[in-house]
Amino acid sequence: MEYNRHPIKSSIDEYISQLDPEILGILNTLRQVIKEAAPLAEERMSYQTPSFFLKGNLVHLAALKTI
Repeated sequence: MEYNRHPIKSSIDEYISQLDPEILGILNTLRQVIKEAAPLAEERMSYQTPSFFLKGNLVHLAALKTI
C-alpha cells in the first residue's frame, strides 16, 4: 500500500514551480501580498504546503485540483 503518492517538496519555490501557469500566478501573487503585509514572516514548508510563520502559524497555502 502506497501512502505518499506525491513527492515531498523541499521549498516554496519548488512547490509553486510545479503548478499550472494560471495557479502559479495566483500563488505568486498571494506570496508577494503576504511578504508585503508581514515582511518579517519566515517562509518554510509545513505539512508539504507553503507556509509563513510570524510568532507562530500565520498562513498556509495549497493548490488543489478539486475541492
